[in-house]
This record gives sequence, structure tokens and C-alpha cells, in this order.
Amino acid sequence: MSLATAARLSRPSPRRAALSKIRAYSDSHSHEHHHEEDTTVYPKEGFGAGWRNAVLGAFAVAVTYKYAPSPGEDALLTRWMAERQAPVNQDFERNLNHTILTQEQSNERLFFAEAKRPVINRYRFPQMLDNGSPFNVPVGLTSDLRAVKVKHN
Repeated sequence: MSLATAARLSRPSPRRAALSKIRAYSDSHSHEHHHEEDTTVYPKEGFGAGWRNAVLGAFAVAVTYKYAPSPGEDALLTRWMAERQAPVNQDFERNLNHTILTQEQSNERLFFAEAKRPVINRYRFPQMLDNGSPFNVPVGLTSDLRAVKVKHN
């Protein structure tokens, strides 16, 4: 017998395993009640991070209140802010310059928005300007056309 055949025969078939389980449950001696132990793992109860943070926060507030300067004293934070604050005159000048520049920019925008192209009279037949003899015109019925430039497309 080969090794593969021996391994196949030694392994129980699924049908035999199912029958043996059915028989074990149907046995008259298997009606004993077995109580399983409770294996549920419960978390450790106690004070969590929220309580710890609340106590530390209350302690920090108490220490801050005790060592904070009185209302009449000049606090460190107030001095630091006063050193870094720009003078009122400088702010006024900056705002005034900004207002003037904004006004100039708005005037330029209005100037360009209201600008229009020059009016151009376009003739349907510009060659008609050259039509006719310049010598056959009565006095005062013509205008000076020396500066007129005819554009042909």
C-alpha cells in the first residue's frame, strides 16, 4: 500500500465524523448539564483620563489664580502686548494711505469703464468720395477733404 493511500484511509471521512457526533448526542448518558465557566473579561473600573484631566485643570486654575497679579498691577502679558502694539498715529497714517490709494484705483477703474471708442463714420461705398470732378463744383458746396484718408479693405 502506498503512503498516499494509507493517509487517505487513516483520515476519517466527514460522514463518519458527523455520525459519531450524532450518536454521542443521542446517547442516554449525555444529558448531563455541564455549566460553562464565565470567561467574559470585564474592563478594570476606576477613574479614567477625564477625571484626571479635570483634577489637573482645577489645580492649574487654583495656582494661576493664586499667583496672578492683582487688577492694579502691570501683568507680564500686558507689558508684552504693549511693546508689540503699533502706535495709534502709525495705524492712522496707514489707514489714510490705504484709503487714498483705494480712491485713486477706483477713479482709474471708472475712467476705463466709461471710456468709449471714437465714433467712426463708415461709408458703404468709400470710393464715392473720389467720384466726380473737383473742378465742377459750385463755390461753398464742398468741404475741405485734404485730411481725409480713405481706407480700402
